[in-house]
Amino acid sequence: MRTVAAEGLCKLLLNDRIKSPNLVSHLLIMWYNPVTEGDVYLRQMLGAFFTTLAYDSQNGQEALEQAFLPTLRTLFQAPVTSPLVEVDQDSVVRLLLNLTRPDINKSSVHNNLAVALCNEILLDSDPYNIQVLLRALTQLQLVLDDEIVLQNISTVVEKVAESIKDRSCLRYIHKFQHMLASGKFSLTRSGTTANMETPTGSSVITNVDQQTVNSPEVICCCLSKVT
Repeated sequence: MRTVAAEGLCKLLLNDRIKSPNLVSHLLIMWYNPVTEGDVYLRQMLGAFFTTLAYDSQNGQEALEQAFLPTLRTLFQAPVTSPLVEVDQDSVVRLLLNLTRPDINKSSVHNNLAVALCNEILLDSDPYNIQVLLRALTQLQLVLDDEIVLQNISTVVEKVAESIKDRSCLRYIHKFQHMLASGKFSLTRSGTTANMETPTGSSVITNVDQQTVNSPEVICCCLSKVT
């Protein structure tokens, strides 16, 4: 029943019958939830869904952008008795950032996420959560072809730097500030970043360590090569 319901919702989302970032977030959580590990069809179907959603239209990119922080909040707030505590949050971040790269549908999602992540950091008081968010910040591929966009990002990043006292957290924000100052991002939508390689072919996954054959990232990578 769960698999049938999820498949139906995926079809509705892909056909623009419904628009719900919260639903996209829920499906992503379902994909990563250890409870669904034995449901091979469900995981493969969700892998195909997210790959198609990312490459299909700008609406898909917007849905993934809007689902980014709600997904992380769900994982951050999972009780210790929940199977979601086993989910690798950095793995989820890597997947979403690869699905929203600037070269996919000429997306500006990472520019928007830079500001959203900084604002989330300013609101979150948990050191662990802040580190996850900061690591995400340093993995963004920004399109810095607009001085106003660059200024907006730089301003909010400065606020984050002023608010952080933890030395390990400061290391991440200083790294991001250095990347901004040195222009180590794609300067145009056709460019590639200096600090993150764009995946070759149609693969959507890069820099993933110790992957398991049935992990969501591996499934998405394999499916994207055949779609």
